[in-house]
Amino acid sequence: MKDNPDAILGVQANESFMVNASPGQILGSGGETVGFAKYQQIYTQELATQMFLELDSLNSQIEQSMKQPEVAQYFELKNDIVGNIPIALKKANSELKQLEHLPENDPARLQAQQKVNDLESQLEQKQKQFAIATESSPVKAHMALVAKKDQQNIRVEIPNNVNLSTQDLFPKKYDKEGIPTNMDPSEGGDRAMLTRAVASKLVDNVIGTQSLSEEKFGADEQGRPIGISVQVDGAGVLGTYQGEDTYLQIDYSDPEIQKGLSDLQVNDFITGQIDRHCGNIFIDPVTKKVTGIDNDLAFPETDRDDFTTRKTANGKVVKGLPETMHKDTAQKILDLSPHDLRRQLMAMEVPNGVGRLSKASIDGAVDRLKTLQQEIKNGNIQVVEKFDKQTYQSALDKQNEAVKQKLNGVALQDATSKHEWSLTKVDPTSYQGAIALNIKRYEIAQKVPRPVNSIKPAQRNPQVEEFLKTSTPIRQDIQKQINLKLAPERKELIDKLTAYEKRLQELHNSSPNLAKLKSLRYGGIDKAVAEFEKKIDRDLQQLNKLDEKAKVQVDLEMDKLNEGLWNKAGKQVERQNQLKQPQGLDLKQETGLEISEKEARQLLHSLDKLSGEQKQDGLSLNEQEAGELLKSLNKLSNHPKESRRDSLKLNDQEADELLKALDKLSPEQLKQVQTKSETIQITDEQLDQLINELKSMDVDEPSESVASKLHMNHVGSGKSTQKQSLGERPKLRDAFPELVHDQGQKKEGPKQGNLRV
Repeated sequence: MKDNPDAILGVQANESFMVNASPGQILGSGGETVGFAKYQQIYTQELATQMFLELDSLNSQIEQSMKQPEVAQYFELKNDIVGNIPIALKKANSELKQLEHLPENDPARLQAQQKVNDLESQLEQKQKQFAIATESSPVKAHMALVAKKDQQNIRVEIPNNVNLSTQDLFPKKYDKEGIPTNMDPSEGGDRAMLTRAVASKLVDNVIGTQSLSEEKFGADEQGRPIGISVQVDGAGVLGTYQGEDTYLQIDYSDPEIQKGLSDLQVNDFITGQIDRHCGNIFIDPVTKKVTGIDNDLAFPETDRDDFTTRKTANGKVVKGLPETMHKDTAQKILDLSPHDLRRQLMAMEVPNGVGRLSKASIDGAVDRLKTLQQEIKNGNIQVVEKFDKQTYQSALDKQNEAVKQKLNGVALQDATSKHEWSLTKVDPTSYQGAIALNIKRYEIAQKVPRPVNSIKPAQRNPQVEEFLKTSTPIRQDIQKQINLKLAPERKELIDKLTAYEKRLQELHNSSPNLAKLKSLRYGGIDKAVAEFEKKIDRDLQQLNKLDEKAKVQVDLEMDKLNEGLWNKAGKQVERQNQLKQPQGLDLKQETGLEISEKEARQLLHSLDKLSGEQKQDGLSLNEQEAGELLKSLNKLSNHPKESRRDSLKLNDQEADELLKALDKLSPEQLKQVQTKSETIQITDEQLDQLINELKSMDVDEPSESVASKLHMNHVGSGKSTQKQSLGERPKLRDAFPELVHDQGQKKEGPKQGNLRV
């Protein structure tokens, strides 16, 4: 486990650490190998003392590091380029602007302009020096200490930050001595933070929306509890890239993205999530998959309508019900038994030192599920067959109405910099609306979009990933068949639970006299309630056993297939690796060629012809072909010209392609790949270009030596001509007179009319 490079200091959502799976192992069920961990703080006095001692030690090391000349110079340069020079430059520009009414040659104006020029030059010079200083070892070591100190500060402040973040979700209840009864101060207050994240994913799985990152419990090297959030594909709608605030500029009207955002909003409504800002919504531009991350601020013990009105929820929570829902998701919500949801949340296993969800938290989630089901049945939520441009525009229109109310009639698209702060106070009406609202703010602030090609998928174990492609559909089919077999028994239990729940409601809601009458057979109201709760608990346990039975049967069936599927996946990965791994020589390492694949194929094809080999066109340049290419290049420099001249013929296009490719070689590499032993046909136009390039070369050796690098036959205007000596080529003779002793005479050159150029 190591520090998360994307952590933002002092914000609970980013107080996390990066976790990498051991070689050959995985963290996520999809084969993911990277995750982000948060601590469940066991904040004893002993631990607090140890953390403060570590912080004091880091402060001392930083103080000593500051005394190093390189580090001192770094900060001096930083002060100059960030503060001193920009301030002086701003003042100088202001003084120059005041003199603009004077003639351009006025001494005072010239002096002011010179001052501006000097400061700009000084700033540029300091910036170059600062860039060099930043790369020095002492400065890098110093910055590493500073980063370590920042992370230690986070560890020290986590308990306070957690309590601050969760105070609205979990109002403290005090005993007679004034000690909170629902929080343990000795363990940092909020003991269920990790549980809420894992429970959120459990709800996501139970519904079947698959809209949250995978969350699980874990432990660090010292056995301290941590929560692991598995890395997801894509990037945040808002986030940082290369140190700059950016936003994700993609087509948010895409039907898959609309459905993903809607499903996420539905899931968050049930869990009571209050931290779904746009930085916690990840979208994969390729697959359109929408995923919510950082899921621990959920399952409040307060009423949802109450906490959504609080300041801490501003801009993060969509108040009210989801307005639009896909028909498949609506059916999943209707199919989910509230008893089943309660049962699974109550049955969650948590590590030692980690708190369970409270009864109030679970009750809230179950009640919100019931509310959602009733609103769907009543037609108060728009259920659509598919998302399209119309559903997207409808979401934007509703958000725009909220903007107009806040900005006194100004529409979102017309908002300017003077409205930027006011936009932060506009309540989002949907996740689509929240995205439109925040991207507009970023555009006003002149933030830049994150390059889509910079977004990479989560890191995965390739064999696991290949295995899951085949095994997951098979597992789903087996699961479906087993569920059908167990459906009657499951329905019987759920019907009983529904009846028991109805009886409990009647006892609570009936008039006192009627309630007493209904409870006579049980010996009173309290005993009747206890009896029905006992029956509910018994049948919930039976449902747990039924689910466990189904899981065991699925696992048994899969065990018969897994070995074969795993081996098949391994072979598939091996075949893929064979296409990627070196089979010959690494072209880039061996020759330094920095050329595109198209250029490389063209060069390979041309060199095949040079060596008399015939290959098929359109070959992909794998490592084996790269090795062949290198061998061909070596032939050009090592074989005597007499042995292969007749077979080394290129047409104009091939010669041009070869020359362009060879231009990519460095001078040192060009010396190693001399073509003095070969013959290339060249046109007048190409000859003119070559002369100009040779004239522009900056070389220490005589032109005669430079000219020995290539040997060419001449093709005049595309028509073949006889091979000529230097004296018979006026263009070359005029361009390089030093190669000629006298008019019409040539120096000693290669035989058979080859020309030294």
